Amino acid sequence: MGMLEAEQQMWVANQKRDLLELRHRQIHARVDLLNQLNTQAMLVAGSAVASLGGESLETIDAVWATATVLDFIFVASTAATLCFSLWVIFISSNLIMLSQMTALTGHSAYDVKTADEILERRINQVRSFYLLALVTLLVSALSMVWMNCTHWNSLISTVIFAVVVVHAVHTLRETSAEFQRSTSFDGGDDTHLLQCINSAWPPGCCRRRDAQRARSVRFHGRRERVASGRSRAGRPEGSSAGRREAYGGWVLKSKPHAGPLRSKVRPSAIDLFRAAIAASRPIGQPSDRSARHAAAEPRADGGEEHAARSAHPPFLPPAGPLHDRCWLVLRDTTLAWYNSEDEHTLQTPPKEVVSLQGYIVRETMEPEPSCGAALIVMPRSALAAATSAVTTDQAAALAPKSWYMRAETDEETRRWRDMLNVAIRQAARPALGQSGADAQRGPGGVIGGALL
Repeated sequence: MGMLEAEQQMWVANQKRDLLELRHRQIHARVDLLNQLNTQAMLVAGSAVASLGGESLETIDAVWATATVLDFIFVASTAATLCFSLWVIFISSNLIMLSQMTALTGHSAYDVKTADEILERRINQVRSFYLLALVTLLVSALSMVWMNCTHWNSLISTVIFAVVVVHAVHTLRETSAEFQRSTSFDGGDDTHLLQCINSAWPPGCCRRRDAQRARSVRFHGRRERVASGRSRAGRPEGSSAGRREAYGGWVLKSKPHAGPLRSKVRPSAIDLFRAAIAASRPIGQPSDRSARHAAAEPRADGGEEHAARSAHPPFLPPAGPLHDRCWLVLRDTTLAWYNSEDEHTLQTPPKEVVSLQGYIVRETMEPEPSCGAALIVMPRSALAAATSAVTTDQAAALAPKSWYMRAETDEETRRWRDMLNVAIRQAARPALGQSGADAQRGPGGVIGGALL
C-alpha cells in the first residue's frame, strides 16, 4: 500500500507540474501577442504624431475658409488615433508586467490559469482599441486627401480605401470560418474581434452561414443545440447518436446541504421552499438546532405547517453557501464536478459523481443585494418528507443529497437548469417504463415548473 500511495503522489505531483508548465506557455504566448500589438501601436502613434506636425497644420490653416468640416474631422480622427495607440501601449505594457509577475509568483496552476483568463479578456480590449486606432487613422488620411486633392482624385482614393477595407474584413471572416470548420479551434481571441466588426458592419455575403452558425452553441466545444433538441425528443443524432456528449462549465457550488437561501423579494415562494427543504437541514449546526426541533414538533397555535414556516433557516449570503468554485460536467444522466477544467481534460477521477435519477431542480434567488438566480438540486423525496413531521434520521438521510449551485451569469444558470431538467427526464424514463404519455408528462410537470 505504501508503494501505491507513493506512486499516486508522484503522479499527482507530475500532473501539477505539467499543468503549471502548460499555463506558463499559454501566458508567454499571450505576452508575445501583446508585444506585437505594442509594437504596431507605436507605429500607428508615430503616424498620428507626424499627421499633427507643422506641415499638416499649415495645410489646415490655408484651407480654413473652405474646409471647416474636413479639418475638424482630420484633427479629431488624428487625435483619437494617437490616444487609442497610447492607450494600447500603456495597457499592454501593464498587462505584460502583471502577467509575468503572476506567472513567477503563482503558487499553483489554478493561480496561473486565473491570470491567463484575465489576460485573455484584457487582450480582447487591447485588440478592440487597436482596431479603433486603425479605423481613425484611415479616416484621418482620407480627410487629408479630400482637403488637398481634387474631387476626382479624392473619390479615387476613397474607392481604393473602401475596396481594401471590405476585402480585409471579408478575408478575416473567411479565414476564421475556415479554421473553425477544419480544426477544433473555436476562434479564440478573434471571436471578440469578429463580434466588434459584425456589430458595426453586419455581414451580407455570409448571412446564410452565420444563420447556420447561430443555431449551434459552442460552449467549450461540448454540445450543439440541434443535437440537444433531438435528444430531448428521443430521436437519434445521426452519426453522433452513440457518442456521449458532455456539457461543462464553471459554477459556484455549496457544500452538500449547506442550508437554504433566503430571498426578501418573494417571501411567499420562500415559505413554500422552506417547507420543501425542511427535511434536509444539517444536523451538526447548533445555530439551527431549535429551528429543526420547531419544524419537527407541531404547535398548538398553527400545527405542523406553521411550525415549518416559522422555523427560519439561517441567513446565508452568496459568499456563504456558494463559495466552492468547481468545474461541473453533465454527461447523460450523471453529474460530476472537478477542481478545474484541466482535471476533466486529463481524465482525472472527479471529486464526486451523482446520478440524477430521483432528483429535481428548483430555481431560487440569492439574497439581497445580489438577488441573482441560483439552483437547488435535491431528491424528490424531500418534497414528500416536508409535508409530515421530520425526524432526525430522515434529516440525516437527506442531508448529503441537496446542494445549491449557480453559474457566473444568470443566463448560464438558467441554461444549466434546462440541461439538468433534460437529464433528469432521461434518467426517469427507465424507471417509469413504457407507460405512455402520462408517465412522460408526470415528471415533466414536476421538473419543468420553477419554484420562483
